[in-house]
Formats: sequence, structure tokens, C-alpha cells
Amino acid sequence: MPWKRALKEVEYGRFDMVLGAFDTEERRRHFFYTEQIYSVDEYVIGLTSVGISSFKNTLNKSSNSIYNLVSRRVSDSAQILTDFKLGMRTIKENGTYDAIIADSDFETKPFLNAANLDKLFSS
Repeated sequence: MPWKRALKEVEYGRFDMVLGAFDTEERRRHFFYTEQIYSVDEYVIGLTSVGISSFKNTLNKSSNSIYNLVSRRVSDSAQILTDFKLGMRTIKENGTYDAIIADSDFETKPFLNAANLDKLFSS
């Protein structure tokens, strides 16, 4: 499902939660946030040879933290958030969360980072 549609489906209460969203001022008007579930590092590459010397942050996000969102319109949003918090606490305490992160390669295979930039552009 396209991201914008997923946000609208949750905003209007047709789904309980959308997963993996940055915190933005616009979203705060429509959604409640879970606790942070993850954070990401971002990198920007600009090729001065083609005139790219700066960039604009178009996401308008306040951090690199990732959250899940619940609509402010849903009557049981407080219960959804409470259940999610309890579930996250449980899987963090029993090691399931760490296993999921390890299996996902989030920590070991970033898309692009400073260590592999030279390799990318040396060919």
C-alpha cells in the first residue's frame, strides 16, 4: 500500500496503526505516537561535478527516531497505545526485540555509510 494511503487509512480509523514513521509537526496534529521503536542514520551525497552543493531537508522531521502512529480519531487509541507499549516491553525483556533487529540486518548492513562511500565511488 502506498505510504500516503496508509497514513490516511489510519487517520480515518480504518486501520489501527501505521508502522515506521518519523515525527513531524503535521503528523502530530492527526496521530498519537508510540514510544520510539528504532532510529536511523541518514546520509546525503552531493556531486559537486554536476552542481549539487547543498540540499534541503524536505521531511521536516524533528529527529531520526522511528515511531508507530495511531489516529487521534479512534476512540480506543489510548488502549492501542497501552497494548503496544506492553507488548514492546515484553519483547524487549525476553530478547525477541533484539532477535528481530539482528535478523533484519539493520545494525550490520546499512544501505550507505561513511565506511563504504569510497568503495561506491572508486569504481
